[in-house]
Amino acid sequence: MPELSSIKLSEIEVVGVLRKLNSRKACGPDNIPNRLLIELADVIAPSLCEIFNMSLNLGVVPLKWKMANITP
Repeated sequence: MPELSSIKLSEIEVVGVLRKLNSRKACGPDNIPNRLLIELADVIAPSLCEIFNMSLNLGVVPLKWKMANITP
């Protein structure tokens, strides 16, 4: 298994994942609608890619990324 610091995401990969989001799903803890993420994928992908790659390089996942809304 590769070390986290050796993984590098590309903007194309991030855009691809954003575009595959289900626009009918509810927002997560960040309250950002999936539809917005899908529509702005090309605009936000460079910044998200930089943030994700920095997290991988440092080996640190922000605590807020570990939060989720769970509905029984």
